[in-house]
Amino acid sequence: MGLYEKAVCLSLSWEEKLLLIKNAGFDFLEICIDGEEPRIDRLYDGLTAKSLTGAVLNTGVPAFSMTLSANRKYPLGSEVESIRQKGIEVVKRAIDFAVIAGIRVIQLAPYCGGDERRELLDKFLFPSIEQCVAYAERWCVMLTFEAVDTEIMKSNRQVIPIMQKLDSPFFRIYADIGNLNAMGVDPEDDLRACANSIVGVHIKDSKPHVLRDIPLGEGTVDFDKCFGVLSALDYGGILAAETWCHENPDFHQYLPVANRFIRQALSRY
Repeated sequence: MGLYEKAVCLSLSWEEKLLLIKNAGFDFLEICIDGEEPRIDRLYDGLTAKSLTGAVLNTGVPAFSMTLSANRKYPLGSEVESIRQKGIEVVKRAIDFAVIAGIRVIQLAPYCGGDERRELLDKFLFPSIEQCVAYAERWCVMLTFEAVDTEIMKSNRQVIPIMQKLDSPFFRIYADIGNLNAMGVDPEDDLRACANSIVGVHIKDSKPHVLRDIPLGEGTVDFDKCFGVLSALDYGGILAAETWCHENPDFHQYLPVANRFIRQALSRY
């Protein structure tokens, strides 16, 4: 089980982050590249991926996955060509980073730029992800879409037609049980419908229309149902706890609590 990088302070070194999550009981790091310059710059400096690799070797804690939420800022489905092309560039840079750092799975955000109209999926989003997947195939890196906070892409079922159209073994689904719950999608039903296509699962709590910053057990996600479904489906892919410290080091004390909550829930299955 991994931990989302935004659960720890950005100011820490890679080695400090890896040791912190190891001591909290997690097995790997899921790094985050969002649209903020300090994070997105890491794809361009030529050094960060190598330093992460060194930290992995020193600590024995791998970085198996990446959340590339920078595509919220640079949507792959944007009608503005310059923004769309920047989004594609960022994904390709992320793939290059993944190859160096040993990252297996990159989770992308399927946005169209605020005007989330269904027709933009075919016109702009699909051609963009098609380019990205072709590049990922060359390097054997898995790309995924995660259901997000839009009506046109709020469930894993809505990702399936894109996946089928691409027809690539290097494009699959990264499920987020918190997002599904917040958007009024039945996580149990949606997970079952897409079982053979899921390679990663984000674990977080949520409430209706509140996707973030809900402590585990204080929202409305039915973890027993979700983990029961994953167990019944014999799911064996990535599990990653997703939470946010907002650069407050005191939040690090919560990480072992989150780890125990999830592992105790998983132990029932």
